[in-house]
Amino acid sequence: MRLLALILPLALSACIAVVPVYVPIGPQPPDNPVPLLSGPGAVDSFGRRLNTERARAGTGPVVRNPMLEAAAMAHARDMAGRGYFAHRSPEGRGVGDRARAQGYVWCQIAENLAQGQTGEAQVLADWMASTGHRRNNLRSNVDEYGLARVGETWVLVLGRRC
Repeated sequence: MRLLALILPLALSACIAVVPVYVPIGPQPPDNPVPLLSGPGAVDSFGRRLNTERARAGTGPVVRNPMLEAAAMAHARDMAGRGYFAHRSPEGRGVGDRARAQGYVWCQIAENLAQGQTGEAQVLADWMASTGHRRNNLRSNVDEYGLARVGETWVLVLGRRC
């Protein structure tokens, strides 16, 4: 029995072999990688797409802001729920009012609306093809964003805090 206890580990160790495995190394991440979605100051897949467009235009990146996201969501829900599509609510409230209502003290604010797009890539492409929306997307005086979608209604709010 004692002999078996000595032989068995040796026999098993003979079955274990180290085989080198080739693992290709891809491109290294950039020095300043785009942050992942993880809370305030991060970007999501839309933010990465938007920042790609901003970089092409020589404009600095924007980061996700939950207050701007809440302002965008409130407006998207309001438009969908009450059946209108406009930058101003029926009561006359604009993007600045909605951002302030979420606690966002802004010095710069802008808003893009869209309707009918089925995904982020499509809505961004449509905004980039429109002069006014493109101008908002590429503003150098904003550094945060919030995006919301309710059904096929999209709201993007871009801002900079004071």
